[in-house]
Amino acid sequence: MELTVYQPLSQDRREFRLARIKPTPHGDRDDHSIEVILEHASLNNPPTFTALSYTWEGKEDQATILVNTVPTVVRRNLYAALHQLRERALHDWIWIDAICIDQNDDAERSWQVNEMRSIFALADRVYCWLGPATGDSDAAFEMLKRIAQEVEDSGLTMDDIKPIGWGGRMGLGPPRFSTPGAEEARLALCKKLFDYEELESKDGSFSQGAAVVQKLLHRSFFSRVWIIQEYSLAKHCQFVCGQSSLDTHTLDISIEAIGLAMSYRRTLSPTTWRQAKFFSPFNWTYLDSKLFQVRQAMASGSPPNLYDIIVIQSDCPERPLYAASDPRDIVFGVLGCAADAESLGLQADYSKPVNQVFAEVTKAFIRQEKPYQLGHCSFLKDMPGLPSWVLDWKRLGEFGIGFYPINYSVHFKANDGLFDALDDADPGEWKVLRTTGWHVDVVRAVMKPTERRVFDPYSSPFLSLESQMRWLLEIVEFFQLDSSGQADEVAVWRTVVKDQQYQGERTTQAWQELAPRVFRDASLEVEELTPDQLRFIKNFTPDGTVESFKNRCLTAMESSCRFKTLFKTGSGKIGLGPEVMLAGDIVTILHSDSSPIILRPENDKYYSFVGDAYVHSIMDGEFAATEPELRFFELI
Repeated sequence: MELTVYQPLSQDRREFRLARIKPTPHGDRDDHSIEVILEHASLNNPPTFTALSYTWEGKEDQATILVNTVPTVVRRNLYAALHQLRERALHDWIWIDAICIDQNDDAERSWQVNEMRSIFALADRVYCWLGPATGDSDAAFEMLKRIAQEVEDSGLTMDDIKPIGWGGRMGLGPPRFSTPGAEEARLALCKKLFDYEELESKDGSFSQGAAVVQKLLHRSFFSRVWIIQEYSLAKHCQFVCGQSSLDTHTLDISIEAIGLAMSYRRTLSPTTWRQAKFFSPFNWTYLDSKLFQVRQAMASGSPPNLYDIIVIQSDCPERPLYAASDPRDIVFGVLGCAADAESLGLQADYSKPVNQVFAEVTKAFIRQEKPYQLGHCSFLKDMPGLPSWVLDWKRLGEFGIGFYPINYSVHFKANDGLFDALDDADPGEWKVLRTTGWHVDVVRAVMKPTERRVFDPYSSPFLSLESQMRWLLEIVEFFQLDSSGQADEVAVWRTVVKDQQYQGERTTQAWQELAPRVFRDASLEVEELTPDQLRFIKNFTPDGTVESFKNRCLTAMESSCRFKTLFKTGSGKIGLGPEVMLAGDIVTILHSDSSPIILRPENDKYYSFVGDAYVHSIMDGEFAATEPELRFFELI
């Protein structure tokens, strides 16, 4: 007869299980078998308890413990955490998901996951197990403690050192703060950090101190999606790595101080900040991770919406920004800290397959008219069985945005005048999205996409200079442009850059006069330019040179055309759309998106989503003036 570890829990009484790690018998060696006892408790009247946050790691590396005297297999990382907690003589009741939830019972697993918000909020302390120690991890803990002590000695608070917005931190402008009166103390702190010998590279390589902190943040624990909720809801957290530990405040404020120093590079080293090696290993996404963002939002009394938690609009720092062993947990694992989880109608339900969970969260965002738009679904997908209009949330967390929607930098208004809301006639049919919109045109010809270099999944594909020149010649041939500089040629080059001359700025008259000459590789000598054109170049580029203007035009073209290609429609419209589009696809404007959407007819009733597009001359609501017929589109 097979021994049973678990007795049924009462959902009505909000029962949950708690574990206690039995101490090593007196005189026994520390490698004595780990024994755990389980008991039931109620969240309506819970005892004092703690909780464990950790990564599950791979299934292949396992160990055996005793749970209520029954041999039970656990993953090696959990075994190491239990061993360390026993060494610390932890005899408190502790909640551990892999042990306290019957993982083979989907019904119990579903409602227990929905209770995790309460479990972590009620726990007296959450132990965050980062894994076994290394020399680097011990050094990182000491460095973070040292930086936190410097902040404390300076008298600065978290509000004093946290910039408003991300632009200043990335060096895109001077940092702004909610406490301008603390500027002198901020500068003094940054100068002191810059004087740390461990944080300065003297041979051009990464600095030792920053490198060990980056290695710590690169551990899989910090990309585990569950930690966002567990860390954000906890009253107190203690990060444990081997025998070293670190409290929440120390981690939060030291990471923020590193971000502060990065944002002051330009101020403190105005001529050499680009070459400065202070904190050089850091990718800014480490500092603005969801982990820190959500905890700070919760602490301020303004919990974020689900969209703000799982939508990523940046690249990943060579590791996932969030991941889960069960992809459904990318949604389920953060519902407890999402302010709008209830209004979205979402809850953990492990009876549903992954593609249904991803479809339901996507449809919930669209139905409530969140900032999320169908253009997000243009991203690459790895998950099989997803409807065409559903984003692969697993890939997004693993690799980041990869490339941006058409309307990322500029808020286009192609659907201006389209006031009829989404009419999802059968919300129970998760595979189909029913929406309203206008049929604009049929795609007549599509330009062959150019091949790009890519070194790894975390780097953006790019065109070499030679490939850029070849691509530009192919554009001239595709649109049969002559050398007269006629108005429709300007429209082509505006389309190539999505009508953006630089980071969200719409193209100006001066750009429209000069950029075609760059793309044609024509002469652009200073002596040939008008005073207005010279003034534009001076204001438009960092150093005011013609060469810099050329580089900026080519960069805009290269980034705009990433994963995209050019096309022509039956009525002569020109556009930039997904590289997988085909002749016969249709251009639409849908209620749910502010940019045109390319659809592919699958039969007389259904369409598949292909991607978003820039279509010249209809991006600002012009198509509404043609009084088009409103119709329904059913996407599969």
